This record gives sequence, structure tokens and C-alpha cells, in this order.
Amino acid sequence: RSVSRLTAVPTDTTSLTDLLDCKDQWNRECDILQKSIAHVEGTYLLLSKHNVMISDQENQLVSDLRSRWAAFQETLNGADALISRGRKHVKKNVDKLMLEFHVNVKTFRDCLKKELPTLTVSISLSQIFSKIEGHETEASVLHQQEANLRS
Repeated sequence: RSVSRLTAVPTDTTSLTDLLDCKDQWNRECDILQKSIAHVEGTYLLLSKHNVMISDQENQLVSDLRSRWAAFQETLNGADALISRGRKHVKKNVDKLMLEFHVNVKTFRDCLKKELPTLTVSISLSQIFSKIEGHETEASVLHQQEANLRS
């Protein structure tokens, strides 16, 4: 669960799902992180009130905490825009694949309509089976494409 995953543009359904999952996971943890930041700031404020020596480096880290948190929240908000663009891109690709699939099915049906009525007694049984096997293979490929599109 890397923050860098929130900035990667999704190009397919898998990467879009990964981005959505990552964003959801970070959103669930935001409250916990925000409370942790408040706790750290409160602790350092208390230390400062009691004149406890804190290194400049530690003070800088604590003072940077809020700005880094704000930058992280901007990254989360930016992920929403990526998700929106990713959904449009994925939908466009799925629509294109569906159109190609429908064209392939229509072509397959047209081919069947042309060839099957021409099967007459004048051709051999092995030729008939050969034609049928060719169409079974095409039908199997189309069935697999349909299954892939549905998943």
C-alpha cells in the first residue's frame, strides 16, 4: 500500500481496481493518522512547556508534520481525478472490445448462414465434419472472448 499507487494513472480494469482499493484503504486510515499527528503534536507541546530539550531536527520534523499531512490529503484528492479519468478510459476500452466482439459474432453467424445451407449430399462426410470443426473452433474462441469481457 504505497502512496505512489495513488498517482498512477489506471489503464485497465485491474489497475483501476488497485487504485480504488488503495484509495479506500488510505481513506479508512486517515482518521487514525490524523489522531496520531494530533497526539504527536500534543506530546511535543507538553515537552516544550516543561522546557525539555528537543533537537532542532526533531522540532523540524514535528513542524513539517502538518504540511506533509496536507500534501498527502491533496494526493488523496488527486486520486479521485485519476479514478474518474481511469473509469472513462476503461469504459472506452470495454466499449471498443464489446463492439469488436459483436462484429466477430455477426461475421461468424453470417459465415454459418452462407456455408451451412450449401452442405449437400454431394460433399463427403469428412468435408462436412471439417467445416463443422472449423466453426466449432470459431465458436469456442468467441465464447472465450465473451467470458473475458464479462470478467
